[in-house]
Amino acid sequence: MLRRAVPRILLSRVAARLSTALLIVVVLATVSACAGGGAASPPRPAPSFRTVAVPPGGVSLAQLGFQHGPVGAITVPEDARTGLRVDQPNMVTMTFVAPAGEAIGAWLRGHLAEGGFRLTAESAEGLVFEGHAWAGAFTVSGEGSALTLRQSPGAA
Repeated sequence: MLRRAVPRILLSRVAARLSTALLIVVVLATVSACAGGGAASPPRPAPSFRTVAVPPGGVSLAQLGFQHGPVGAITVPEDARTGLRVDQPNMVTMTFVAPAGEAIGAWLRGHLAEGGFRLTAESAEGLVFEGHAWAGAFTVSGEGSALTLRQSPGAA
């Protein structure tokens, strides 16, 4: 009996190790295919954004140091102070620590059209806009306010 049990135990251990090895190979193959196994997509052309003349009392997001998105086409009050910042090729987000969110919202309502943006929704707590193949949102909540710009899906 012992002779038959030993080969079965050995075979089950070998089968378990082979199953594990096969699983690892499949996972690695899947990860490598997702990470770049496909054809490389052609580089996107650099977008051209309208840079506006900054109105008196304002500053552009580019002047605040942002580099991505239509940051030369959006202005905020010159006393705007940002807190958290995200500046990526497809997303730009910032929180404001000054001035009050209502003042920034009023500024944006009065100046977004100059930069080529169209308001699509607004309320006392925020606004939504689009232009230059980007969508934007500004929101006020209590003591805080934030502005987010997101590249529209399918934008080149």
